[in-house]
Amino acid sequence: MPPGMNWILCLVLMIIPLVGGIFSLVWAFIEMNFVQQIDPQNQSKKMYIMGFGLIILAVVVVLAGVLTGSSSIVAIGGILAFVCEIGAIVLIIMAVFKMRASLLNYYNTVEPIGLKLSPIMTFFFNIIYFQYHFQRIADWKKTGQLRPQA
Repeated sequence: MPPGMNWILCLVLMIIPLVGGIFSLVWAFIEMNFVQQIDPQNQSKKMYIMGFGLIILAVVVVLAGVLTGSSSIVAIGGILAFVCEIGAIVLIIMAVFKMRASLLNYYNTVEPIGLKLSPIMTFFFNIIYFQYHFQRIADWKKTGQLRPQA
């Protein structure tokens, strides 16, 4: 059973200051755990963790550069942090699209409901967009009626 939280509630919790970032991270892992249940070969969680690790590394590198006070170390640290951030973005986007591929495969072969996931919506609204569909699927499993995709 996919996580059935209402996607609007999920969105509201994500935009609350201070709470939103933590909730987004936790909810992304909840969604990735579900995807890994339906596709044990899915590597999205590992990629997401590596991306998040690169973000932390970028922060550490910048702080280390600032604390040393040397302008050359700050410049090198800035370049390294930038490379880490680009790597993190790429890994997180790849993780989201691996989730998308697993969902499309499962819900169009194993449980064929004709799931369609827009690549553009996946790119921009990934966690919320997946949650919208998870809620639809959870409602379908509870009631036996599948709402049409919007």
